[in-house]
Formats: sequence, C-alpha cells, structure tokens
Amino acid sequence: MEMHIPTGLFAITGVLCFALFFWSRFLGGTAGWLEVVLFLIGIGCLALEVFVLPGFGVFGVSGGLLVIISLILAGQTFWVPVTSQDYTALSRSISSLLIAGVVFGVVAFSIGKFLPRSRLWDHMVLVPPGGKPLRAADEPILVPDEGGRKTDHKRIGTQGETLSILRPAGKARFGEEYLDVVSEGPFIDPGTRVEVVRVEGMRIVVRKVT
Repeated sequence: MEMHIPTGLFAITGVLCFALFFWSRFLGGTAGWLEVVLFLIGIGCLALEVFVLPGFGVFGVSGGLLVIISLILAGQTFWVPVTSQDYTALSRSISSLLIAGVVFGVVAFSIGKFLPRSRLWDHMVLVPPGGKPLRAADEPILVPDEGGRKTDHKRIGTQGETLSILRPAGKARFGEEYLDVVSEGPFIDPGTRVEVVRVEGMRIVVRKVT
C-alpha cells in the first residue's frame, strides 16, 4: 500500500503492527530473537527485490518465505512437529496466517480502490503547487472534443514529466493532470520525460523518453 499511496501512514502502521505481533509472542514465550532475525532478513530480501533488483525473483521468493516462516515459528515453541499437539499448533499457526493474509488483501484492495476518491485523500496527499488534486490511476483523463463534449483520452503515447522518483511506482504530470504511474524497467528520477507505453487496469506503465 505504501508503494501505491506513498504517504508514510501505511509504512508506520505496518511497522507498529509487526512490532506488536512479535512483542506479544515474546510475552507469550513462543518467540525469540531468531524469529525476529529471520523476519528482518526476509524484509531485507524483499527490499532488494523491490528497490535494487526488480524482476529478478530470487530475493523476492526467499524474502517472502523467510517472513512466512518467521511468523509461523513465532506462534509455536518447536521447529519440527513431532506429537499430535505439535501438528495441531502448526495447523493453527498456518490457519491464522492465512486468515490474516486474506483480511489484509481485502482491506488493502478496498483502501486502494476507494481512498483516492475520498475527501480524506486530499488531506493525506499534498497537491503540487498551482496544480489540481492527485487523481486515482484508474480514473480516466477527460478532455473536451470539438463539440464541447468530454471523451476518454487515449493515454498510450502521451508524454509527461515525473514528479517523484519511480521505484517503480510514483507520480507524474501529463499536462495539467497528475497521475500514479509505474516505471517499465529501471528506476526513473524526478523531472524526467516519460511516455505512457501501456495501461493495465489501474496501472499506467511509463518509460523514459530517449
């Protein structure tokens, strides 16, 4: 969510939630520093996948597995299940993790879908100087035609300028419009001319104009 809507709120909330999770497991006696180290290594691998080696895959898969393993181990006192009680505890940990993942997915989708259209969005995101409020990436650009009516603008091929670094998501300006965009390939610095190459649902993919 923080990558799609970079306000800082979602990053801080995520850090606090994971800190409370491991703190509660410490108090319950099921987690130790090993689980925390595994979790941090997993987050580091995911960060490498997103910011340093996007699309490579190895660090993303490894980081995701380490995060999942650390969360499961934090809810139990054993590594390998032996008794029936161990298997019951393992299944309970996995079920809780799956339920939390589903709930997170639904909440994240709802926030990403409806928050950019709400009044709260205007208070969370700064409006560029002299510009209009940022709009959702899936909201069509409307321009008047010869008859004065508004029609959908064909975005592919449209050129604009980045307002923030694209790593790979960020903001770009196309005329008087400010949109969420995603870079195709390497990161793109602010103030770089970009061109829309394709639109994939809510994603507007751009590349650097050479």
